[in-house]
Order: sequence, then C-alpha cells, then structure tokens
Amino acid sequence: MARQDFARRYPVQVEFIRRALVDCRAQAMGNLPDLARRAAKRYPVSPVLLEEYFRALRHEFDGVSRRALLRYYAHAQICGLIPPKVTLRVWGEDPV
Repeated sequence: MARQDFARRYPVQVEFIRRALVDCRAQAMGNLPDLARRAAKRYPVSPVLLEEYFRALRHEFDGVSRRALLRYYAHAQICGLIPPKVTLRVWGEDPV
C-alpha cells in the first residue's frame, strides 16, 4: 500500500517497489524449503512448520480481500480512526 499523495509524487518509484516485491515473492515461493530452513536458524520454529506457514500466506488482493479491507475502513470510520471519505484505490487499476 502507498498513500495516494506519495504515489502521485513518485509513480516510477512506487511501480519499481511494487515490481521488486512481486519478484521477491515469486523467488521465495520457488525456494520455500530453503527459505524455511534459513528462517528456522533465526527463529525457534521447525522448518516444516515455517514452510507450511509460508505456503498458507496469501498475497493476492482478490475480491474477498478487498471487501474485508472496505469493511475495516467502514468500522475505522465509525470509530473516528480515519476520515469518512477514505476510498480504496488500487495501484495499476485506478487512476492515481
């Protein structure tokens, strides 16, 4: 996620970062056993459990995820945590 004002000011950098994150995820997903072994050296969790955890992570921003975020926005607005007019805009899909 990037704030709209930041994305407007630095569209090339936002796209560069987005692409780097997508590439990083693809590389990690292609090497999960190795990634889990390396992570297990840093954290007191078995490589098997870490690999299972990594496989369970969802990075897609599909309709279910979007509806959940919009629901969160609605509750945050009711609680006064964010302004009432915050809207969801997706980089690459909506105009910046």
